[in-house]
Amino acid sequence: MADALSALRRSSAIDPAARVSGPRTPTPPPMPRTCRPILPLAALLALGLAAACQKGPAFGSDNAIIAVIDPDLDPAVEARVREALEREVYTTRSERVFEVTVTTPATIGDFRKWRRLVVIESLPDAELVPDLAGDADGELFARVEDEWARDQTIWVIAAPGAEATAALVDARIDSVYRDLHEGWVDHQMERMWASGADSASAERMLEELGFSLVVPEVYRPGTASAPPDTRTWYNEEPRRIVSLYWAPAAGSLSAERVLEGRRTWGRLLFEGDEIEGALPGDSAAAGDSAAIDPDAPPDSVAPAAAPLQVSSTTLAGLPAVRLQGTWRNPSDLTGGLFLTYGVICGDRLVLLDGNLYAPERDKYAFLLQFERIFETFRCEAGA
Repeated sequence: MADALSALRRSSAIDPAARVSGPRTPTPPPMPRTCRPILPLAALLALGLAAACQKGPAFGSDNAIIAVIDPDLDPAVEARVREALEREVYTTRSERVFEVTVTTPATIGDFRKWRRLVVIESLPDAELVPDLAGDADGELFARVEDEWARDQTIWVIAAPGAEATAALVDARIDSVYRDLHEGWVDHQMERMWASGADSASAERMLEELGFSLVVPEVYRPGTASAPPDTRTWYNEEPRRIVSLYWAPAAGSLSAERVLEGRRTWGRLLFEGDEIEGALPGDSAAAGDSAAIDPDAPPDSVAPAAAPLQVSSTTLAGLPAVRLQGTWRNPSDLTGGLFLTYGVICGDRLVLLDGNLYAPERDKYAFLLQFERIFETFRCEAGA
């Protein structure tokens, strides 16, 4: 099974924050403007002018943001926008969730048709704000949908004067990020579950084992022999493996116990793979990696692995330990991300594991997918 899994994962050359809770901060915008006929509808149809009111689809990737900033504002405004919207998350490395492109109202051009925009102008000389949200005398913070294209969202931040606008940006731009991130996460989850959820298999597992996990239909179950007390599912492009492993609880739940279980079981399932790093504060070990030769040339010494990310949380209403880190395989120089949850269900320690191989690709969306799959875990053992 180990050889089959390793071959499966590597047969392809392709390689801050969970869903934001709480209400969305931006205030509801006015109704988006539409084409306003100056003739009776019948006349418009006869003249063929109705077609001019139709909007095309918005452009741009899900993580591209166009920031349209009044050039007369202090440069610190752009710095604050980038700081808030280009936040980094750590997977196997730091990566940005969103990429910001800055333009001005006068040079917006085709960016007007982009999917996600943030328009920041000083009133009363604003060029775009009146068309987006109407004339305003005081502070304006609004979210406008489908103004210049379909499936478009524009956040408008404007105030009388440059200083007031800068202050409003400072107060509101974090809310824009939360709104953006929530929508982005929703879209990633819609894509993941588009194939449907394999609820029938989860119900059979619950009846047989006393616990269960729901995976998307696009994941296929393992067919080869696996280590005892293991269930596995696979997805491709990029390679993702979701696994369940269980063993006698053998005492209380701890990060050390979860890591020991993941390493012991992982050696059987992922032959040759090694977990890098150690628990924070554990200076006695650097994971499974061999000690660095102090006499080796400097260029041949790999950088030290980052400590594993560890947190206490809950899963299915039960105390759980979350581990996140990286794995590597020295024999074929591959590596990737793993996410493991440990939870005691009845008299067993259950490990839920997500294993990703996605070289040269951002990994945050796939990390979120593992998180959402694990949220479906149910435990009825001993209930």
